[in-house]
Amino acid sequence: MRMRVVLDTNVLLMSFGNPDSYLDNLLRQAIKQKAVRLYISSEIIAEYERILEYKFLIPRATVIKLVNVVKNIALTVEPLNRLPKETLNDKDDIKILECAQEAKAHIIVSADKELIKLKEFDGVKVVHPSMLKYWFGSTRT
Repeated sequence: MRMRVVLDTNVLLMSFGNPDSYLDNLLRQAIKQKAVRLYISSEIIAEYERILEYKFLIPRATVIKLVNVVKNIALTVEPLNRLPKETLNDKDDIKILECAQEAKAHIIVSADKELIKLKEFDGVKVVHPSMLKYWFGSTRT
């Protein structure tokens, strides 16, 4: 059975588009070996795109390429159930939890302190990216 994984936007920013990163390599190998199935939502993609373009000032053509990489390796789900805004202090992170619920994810990978403090949400484990080596460390090219 494939591990169903939702990546927080901050993890997308750390990994994809940085082919020399350990995280990028680990995730790509896990996907290639069918150990992992990534899930995203249109809200996560929109935030990823917005940050790349307006915070990191990456040219639009490059942003489109990076977004397409993510769209090509992840399955897009659209959450039907919305969580109350009081679920988290940072309302922007609620989309990650909603995506995980809709995807029936096993884990959320995030570097966000508030999400990590949860440790688990609705049966979904929340882990820091550094923990992935313990989950998928045996993946090799």
